[in-house]
Amino acid sequence: MSTNFEMYDRRLREIRHLGQRAVGWQFQFRAWPEIGITETQAWLRQLDDAEWIKDEYGRNYTVDEFLEAVEACANGQQRGLYGRDWRDADGNTFCGAEFS
Repeated sequence: MSTNFEMYDRRLREIRHLGQRAVGWQFQFRAWPEIGITETQAWLRQLDDAEWIKDEYGRNYTVDEFLEAVEACANGQQRGLYGRDWRDADGNTFCGAEFS
């Protein structure tokens, strides 16, 4: 089972996919190269602009609750890299294309 997360960016006024958690796997981070989100620190900074965060089932999360959900995946299996994916300096897997 997997769960996708999204946020509403109050600065850019858009909904943005944050990534996906899947049982047994590390969190898959969604990159947004066009706005400079290609590594962990930039990804974390975007959360400062989150008006809300929710999962695909409609559950709402505070930033802290969401980060706990991401951290809970830290010991999962590392995801494979495909043509659209990369790992940043922290070892987190990012995808620059839409996925679900």
